[in-house]
Amino acid sequence: MSQAHDQDGVPPDLARLFPGVGADLEEDAPFVAEGLGALHATLDAEGPSSAVSSLPTRVRWGLALGLVAGVVTMVLLGTRRADFEVYPRGRMLLDLGLLLGPLVLALVAALRPLSRPALSTARRVQWVALGLLCLAVSWALPAAHALHPASQAGVGPVFWAQAGSCFVFGLSFAAFAALALGLLSRNGPTRWFPSALGVWAAGLTGLVALYLHCPITELGHLCAGHSTVAVPVLALVLLLRGRVDG
Repeated sequence: MSQAHDQDGVPPDLARLFPGVGADLEEDAPFVAEGLGALHATLDAEGPSSAVSSLPTRVRWGLALGLVAGVVTMVLLGTRRADFEVYPRGRMLLDLGLLLGPLVLALVAALRPLSRPALSTARRVQWVALGLLCLAVSWALPAAHALHPASQAGVGPVFWAQAGSCFVFGLSFAAFAALALGLLSRNGPTRWFPSALGVWAAGLTGLVALYLHCPITELGHLCAGHSTVAVPVLALVLLLRGRVDG
């Protein structure tokens, strides 16, 4: 393809501003190949997770909230609690508010822009303490109802089996959320988990999933099968306390 032929298809003002437009592509082939090679090397080194974590912070916030919404939808469509229809709606909104409120705050803080000053240790402790306080309030409230046989299914000989089942269910969703949030964080290419606040948000996500799944309202079961999910989560939060949020 000749340069004259290429220039015929280029508007005069564009050709004047960019004289190289329409030049023979074969002349630029070595430079194109070099650029593509560098791009491929970068992608091979960083992987797709870096492309996700490099998204604008508002986009990462949206994806994180979408993750929580996806978990909620998955549980409601697949393993919704058996007493969902008879559960008092006002109490359910209160319980979910006590879980989702500190969860959203932790997500926003965990995926904060790196251009902003890092949160102090004291502030991180405050966010986690707020979540623990909300959990304590939720579990300290009187039993929501006793209108469904499944609400008392966690007592007697099956107590520990039911509690263990709920523990595994909640922790599984927490681990899934932590891995997903790790892809959204900007803590380096070797990460598998996000920052401490990201892990805390993931733990709360697991508890939200468990709340929407388990119909047992008896306090002993909530202490043995639900609150224990927070124990390994808090241990990991402590282990990752030095990792920068972002």
